[in-house]
Amino acid sequence: MPIRSFCGVLMKKQQKVDKRLLENMLVAYDASMEMQRSYVNRFALAAEKLSGLIDEEERTIIENERYLGAINARFDESGKEQESERNIGFTYHQIERIVNNPQLLRGDFVAAVYDKFDDQLVLIRDQLGARPLYYFETTSFIAFSTEIASLTKIDSFEIDEMYLSDCITATRSESFRTYYKNIRKLEPAERLYYNTHIKKSRYWHLVSTPDSTVGYHGDEVKVFFQFLQNAVLKRMSSLDSVGSELSGGLDSSGISSLLYMACQDAGVPFHAFSHGLPESFHNTLFPYKDERKFSMEVCDYLGTDEHSIITGEGSGVLNSLSNDIFIQSGPSQGSYHMLSDQLLKSVKDMDIRYLFSGHGGDEGITAKNSGLYQELIAEAEWADLRNFILHNNNTASLRKNLKYILLKVFPVSRRWLLNEPGISNKIVNKRLENFAVSSFYKDPNLLKDRTKKLRMGQNGSSMKENMLMRLSSSAFSQRLEFSYHTARYFNIEYLYPLLDLDLIEFYYQLPRQFKTRPGEDRYIYREVLKGKVPESIRTRKDKFGNTLPSLQLRIIEDHNSIEKLIKRSQEKNRYHYLDYARMLEWQSKIENRRNLRQPVYPVGFLNSLQILLLQEMEREGTFRSGIRW
Repeated sequence: MPIRSFCGVLMKKQQKVDKRLLENMLVAYDASMEMQRSYVNRFALAAEKLSGLIDEEERTIIENERYLGAINARFDESGKEQESERNIGFTYHQIERIVNNPQLLRGDFVAAVYDKFDDQLVLIRDQLGARPLYYFETTSFIAFSTEIASLTKIDSFEIDEMYLSDCITATRSESFRTYYKNIRKLEPAERLYYNTHIKKSRYWHLVSTPDSTVGYHGDEVKVFFQFLQNAVLKRMSSLDSVGSELSGGLDSSGISSLLYMACQDAGVPFHAFSHGLPESFHNTLFPYKDERKFSMEVCDYLGTDEHSIITGEGSGVLNSLSNDIFIQSGPSQGSYHMLSDQLLKSVKDMDIRYLFSGHGGDEGITAKNSGLYQELIAEAEWADLRNFILHNNNTASLRKNLKYILLKVFPVSRRWLLNEPGISNKIVNKRLENFAVSSFYKDPNLLKDRTKKLRMGQNGSSMKENMLMRLSSSAFSQRLEFSYHTARYFNIEYLYPLLDLDLIEFYYQLPRQFKTRPGEDRYIYREVLKGKVPESIRTRKDKFGNTLPSLQLRIIEDHNSIEKLIKRSQEKNRYHYLDYARMLEWQSKIENRRNLRQPVYPVGFLNSLQILLLQEMEREGTFRSGIRW
């Protein structure tokens, strides 16, 4: 397996380690996985043994005279990738560096290391949160795991009603929160120390990184390309075959092109995978559309016919939602990862273990110019402001731009509006009307406070500030976490070149003219792709946001099953989180959507279906989650 799982427990001081706790945790793991175990003092650890990938005498668990631990990692060292299964023989100084200076590490990683000398546990998560790590504290011990399911085997857990409420109102919970009340996630760039109590700190901040553009004046485009190319090369080093998610948009097309060229040089097989719609559904599912012509154009340009288009036809959504509950050990928020299950299955069937993705571009190096107008106003760059505004002759864009300016110049803000009782209640109630929250469940204060928080949003005062907000948002880390577990289920590892730290740090420091110009958003990324993707793709500005066009199709295909689930829930559930009549109405709106102005929140609908499925599983005893049914 390309991903290494681990779990462990540290008892309170003076308590002997309880081996039964560790064995109970291992019940949650696949029976085919061989887990190595180690015990020392009050600490117990188990980690997945990678049979066939390492010599029998080598150990998955790392240990020396001072440290005992497990690391799930893909480290970037000296511009080269070391695969997770090759990171076995850590030296004393390497482990010390991981524990004491994780900010120096590059790559995707989580680590759990017990320091025998200081008698303390250290948990660490990578800077952007590509890999998840969970923990749970009691009066007797602290337990941790890369999988939530293993923690649920050692105690009974209450559900987190706040998380559940967020699910049915399409609100993203905080980065630390999980479905279970006492199980928490380590947040990105967070390090946790535990001796007798938990102490946490953030070890990395993008804003405090050194200026990586120093000395490159005049060569910014060339250097940016080198960072981008290295981001791909580091991740494909030593791989024997790779796949690439290709939507036909700018981000995925750029990554697929650079990856294909690297594969050609290295003699490594390459295959592209795209989401699409069956031909009989082209131009029939509003607002979703098949964009295969763009991904096919990229493949034709590169000269490869190794391209699969996955339509999701015949799969529906309910089975995928049910399966996802088991994969995520509870309901998830934002179900796009689940809708990639058919694509991931195709990748697995081709025996490809690593899938490159363009995810992260919108949050980082290829984001649009959010915060630009506030920045120009703050710097009194009136000529530039005028040029940017007048260049957008689209009425909707002009209206949006003027709104940003008015909110910045006049002493009126979204926060003030949402705190004014009459206005805020109207805004919140208007949003809640789009969902199907039951009057039996609705806690006005809880739901309104959470919805108000969502509607307030975050508007930074500059492009840099908005980039920081996007990369540190819970929505961003959640998608990485959910995608990690879904891909792992199919024995696949996602790789994200656009989330390369060296690349992000370089881009962050660039002057704004390299990021956006009037009529040329995503400027530097488009510049470096000249001659590497079709010109029509490189200059494309009509990318539609729905990269999973089968969303509506799969809901329509399960029409009868969804309707039966809603009616069964109304008849058999004892506790009602959702309004069933409104659920049926909501289903009809999604299936018969006719215009972009009609807000239907399909992801909120999928979240709500998960709650009904969870209640049914609890009622039938197929999944124990503690949810009221």
